[in-house]
Amino acid sequence: ADAAENLPASSNYFFYNQVGNTAFIGYSGAHAYDTMVPYFTEACSWASSNVDSIDALLLLGHWNSDGDGCDSASPVPTIFQELALIPECAPVLPKLRY
Repeated sequence: ADAAENLPASSNYFFYNQVGNTAFIGYSGAHAYDTMVPYFTEACSWASSNVDSIDALLLLGHWNSDGDGCDSASPVPTIFQELALIPECAPVLPKLRY
């Protein structure tokens, strides 16, 4: 069986929140990017609605390259680039870091 078939839902590992002037979007790189697009869209919508109170938006993931359990489309640098293509992320892109 494919290892991805045994993973819990990507929503179990996805979160976004804000502490002070720093916001966070966290996810599991074990899941394929396309399964997480709705969550990234939701997170960016939330961050964009709070853009005036956010000085930094940090993208948190477990892997910076594929392999060792990371889906080939889900390393942090790849997701960082993909977020630029989601319209809801546009207002917070200048504040996004990883």
